[in-house]
Amino acid sequence: MVSSSGGVGHGGAHAIGADGQVSPELQRNPTSLNAHAIATDPTNRFAYVPCIAEEGGVAGNAIHGFSFSSATGALEPTGPPLTPAPTAPGLNRFVWNLRYPDATKPDKELAPDAPPTLGESEPSANGPVAPPGRYQVRLESGELADTQSLEIRRDPRIAASDEDLQRQFEAWRSVCEQLSRISELLDSIRRLRRQLTGWQTTLDDPATPAAEAAKRLAEELDTREQALQAGKAGDLGNRLSEPGSLTEQLNTLLSVIAAADAAPNAAAEEMFELLRARLDEETETWRQLNVGQIAELSAMLVEAGIPPLGG
Repeated sequence: MVSSSGGVGHGGAHAIGADGQVSPELQRNPTSLNAHAIATDPTNRFAYVPCIAEEGGVAGNAIHGFSFSSATGALEPTGPPLTPAPTAPGLNRFVWNLRYPDATKPDKELAPDAPPTLGESEPSANGPVAPPGRYQVRLESGELADTQSLEIRRDPRIAASDEDLQRQFEAWRSVCEQLSRISELLDSIRRLRRQLTGWQTTLDDPATPAAEAAKRLAEELDTREQALQAGKAGDLGNRLSEPGSLTEQLNTLLSVIAAADAAPNAAAEEMFELLRARLDEETETWRQLNVGQIAELSAMLVEAGIPPLGG
């Protein structure tokens, strides 16, 4: 469940337990003052918090955007808040950077000492550039609404066709979606590790079955994180061909796709399918951990009078 606070100015997310109880905020993201609502988009991957200036002023009006993970409750700012054009008489302007949403980044608070990863070495997190085509802009003011069309045209100086740029856009967006999946998995792993580390200190005897199970699970979490993120040194060709982390290989693949105004070649498309299959395997491994080791350890913790993992 997501929430907003108008007085302080922030957006947050809460877990809902099996008993229907709402948890305290899992994390809090500051916004402008007078945040009066929060809503997710139709995909449930993004949340928006509109803020209203006091006494009808313009300076405080803003819309804060966040990527949202319904599985973990993670909210991550997608960029500077959007400031609606002022309503005072005169010439007003709103600028679109011609990009679709960026890939979601991992929560830095869960791994403050982690090396740069998703999005911190451009163009990894940059959303794809909108391809040529017709788009619509909608302006609403009270009960009045107006929609105007606009057209994005291909730069006549480039050799690529509109179809080539559409294929590039689709490939670029697909890689960003996989990077966002990795971010969600990394956040889940790191959040569980933080919880596990705290509860390991409450176990009186490190030789108990629960303590040993916790140690094995911590080692498995390290392995899963390494597969998702740990980088390998080497030149571009080696980083694409050698089995490094999914993050590094997808970042490298994206740099290849975005390097020129052209459709991705067959090798890039084949590499994407291989990397997506590897990520599907990691996702399934994480699911198996949840119904296996994590569930078993949670049962042991409950028996020892300790809240279960994720509880």
